[in-house]
Amino acid sequence: MGSGCLFHGVGQAGSWEPGIWDYKALPQPGSQEMADNDVGVSWSYDSNTQLMILYDTEVIVKKKTQFILDSGLCGAMFWEIEGSLITTFVEGVRYHGKSLETSYNALKYSESQYDNLRADFSDE
Repeated sequence: MGSGCLFHGVGQAGSWEPGIWDYKALPQPGSQEMADNDVGVSWSYDSNTQLMILYDTEVIVKKKTQFILDSGLCGAMFWEIEGSLITTFVEGVRYHGKSLETSYNALKYSESQYDNLRADFSDE
């Protein structure tokens, strides 16, 4: 098992639950952080435990931000909203004279079974 092999399911390790790592917990002690800037991917690897975790570093977020801008795309998606990565993205967009739209949630869920959603989260 390793890079280039097929995987099924989730990993055994994780800081939240199996397969889910908190960005602040990375890289794990004993791991070496690596990146392939041509492909735009970063990861950490512990050769003793053979644990490989893929995640975006700030360098990779900058590279992906540049790709988004160069390609005329309209946004990005993050699996986890880690403050430093979002800040890196926003600063990269602003550096190139762009801005992000800021608007309140315009969606209404008046038929929702959940009180807070039905009330537009007004009590939170």
